[in-house]
Amino acid sequence: EFLWRGGGLSFSGTSYLAMSSVEPASDGKVKGKAYFAESPSGRKVEYQLAGRCGEEDPVLLVLHGMVPTGFGPASTSVRMQRAPVKGEPKNKNQQVIDQLPFKIVGVARPGYDGSTLNKPYKEMTYQDQCIDVIAVMDEVGAKKFAITASSSGGTIALSVAHAHPDRVMAVQLDCCDANYGPGFPKGKKMNDAIPDGSPITYVDGNPRPGGPTWYLCCMNPCCCCCVCCPKGYFMDLFIELGPVPYKLEEIKCPVQIIGGTADDAVDPNTSKFHASKLPNATLEMIEGMGHCQIPGEVFEKKMEELRNLALTGSPPQAKMA
Repeated sequence: EFLWRGGGLSFSGTSYLAMSSVEPASDGKVKGKAYFAESPSGRKVEYQLAGRCGEEDPVLLVLHGMVPTGFGPASTSVRMQRAPVKGEPKNKNQQVIDQLPFKIVGVARPGYDGSTLNKPYKEMTYQDQCIDVIAVMDEVGAKKFAITASSSGGTIALSVAHAHPDRVMAVQLDCCDANYGPGFPKGKKMNDAIPDGSPITYVDGNPRPGGPTWYLCCMNPCCCCCVCCPKGYFMDLFIELGPVPYKLEEIKCPVQIIGGTADDAVDPNTSKFHASKLPNATLEMIEGMGHCQIPGEVFEKKMEELRNLALTGSPPQAKMA
């Protein structure tokens, strides 16, 4: 069996996560290897396992945002949420992820990695993606689980929590977006929209090769969105153009929200918006943090808090009070 130990690699439709060693996870599955679940949607859903995978560790579902090629497998995006600390070893991120006290299940959403996409994104709904996620959770035997989600993956996480309140123990949102749909007034900022009741809309998508250069390229960034290139990506951006089909106030599980004041991809006020609507949410705005780049020393602390939320429903400080 082919295995790549040097970094994230797609090989014959299979993605592998860079690991210092290949370790058993649970039920005979191996951490860092791609597995596939068959969804009732007719799609094949890729997932990978990571974390400490101790007997008492809760299951943590990882949902990525729009991830272009160059960042490694989308299903292993939890390691991309941690910004390295200056001076630490290059493999520190991977070491941290290997020891996180969870049974991590990273899911590649439709059209990413080896997950199939059987209809255009403009026809997709959040319910479609919920079906795929639950298919994976059923396959790994996770009756209950927590979720960490970054960027546009946050809306999928909230949708799963709304649809399956009996299974989702807690949610962590890392720079979850909310204001990219066409119903959102052009030029309006989230901090203006919240008090005046403007409609909050969501959008998601999938980058596919061969379009305008986007985000990462071997060429100068000046060519972005100007030329077509095989290393470029076309953003197939349409999903659920409009408000989510439920009220955020109906989501009762604890939600840990993390936002960055220097986020250049999502208006930082989206984090404040979600905190104002979700009844059991806590919010931490990290000064100087960019998009989905939680500082290393903060990342471990927030993951510990998420574990505690999943197991007890309370953050550590509340438990000790």
